[in-house]
Amino acid sequence: MAECEPHKLEVAGSIPAPATNAGIAQRSAEPMPCKRGDVGSNPTPGSIGRVRVARPARPKRMSNPLTQMRVRRAAKPYRWSLKLEMIRAYGGECACCKESIPHFLSLEHTRGDGAEHRKRVGDNAQAQLVDLKRRGWPKDGYTVLCLNCNIAKGAHGQCPHTLPEYQK
Repeated sequence: MAECEPHKLEVAGSIPAPATNAGIAQRSAEPMPCKRGDVGSNPTPGSIGRVRVARPARPKRMSNPLTQMRVRRAAKPYRWSLKLEMIRAYGGECACCKESIPHFLSLEHTRGDGAEHRKRVGDNAQAQLVDLKRRGWPKDGYTVLCLNCNIAKGAHGQCPHTLPEYQK
């Protein structure tokens, strides 16, 4: 493509060149090619020519509250089925008090490595359950406890059901 003399890029010391990042306007000492018939694409003497402007960052998918609500609503049946599968895999009831209502049951890390597990796979219950399912529901290190037993064991080191004063 032939260059048009009046449209050569003049690089003077008056405007500093920006940092070279992808998508940011680039200035060079090379003349810009003249594209006749392409309105607005020809640089004028002293200008920087065609400028490529960086696009604004795309918003994250979950930044919209309506999107958050739709995603959570759509994922709810899957999360519930994962929880039921976990409960069946680990005995179907609380290992301490024999509670069997699924709404009250939760996963218990018997070795106390729940924080490490969350750090490794993700800080939510679904990520943990997906990881355990992928590994074939390993029995070593995991069991099911009701929330009362699980929280008491985490906070006090043992469940109140095991204390002598609560034994009948």
